[in-house]
Amino acid sequence: MEIRSKRLSRPEGTVTDIQRFIATYGDKDSHLAEEFVNIFHPDIIAEGWEGMTTREWLLRIS
Repeated sequence: MEIRSKRLSRPEGTVTDIQRFIATYGDKDSHLAEEFVNIFHPDIIAEGWEGMTTREWLLRIS
């Protein structure tokens, strides 16, 4: 039995939303992180991102 690695497909809207968020708030990493926390805290906690910045994490999941 062959097992193939498959990249999970992401909804197009999610990728577009992440790109729009970075374009809107991404002038500085600190501004991007601040706005992300304002919108998503406490549902998503940045401390679990294994040392990645908000920008790095968003680009990774998009």
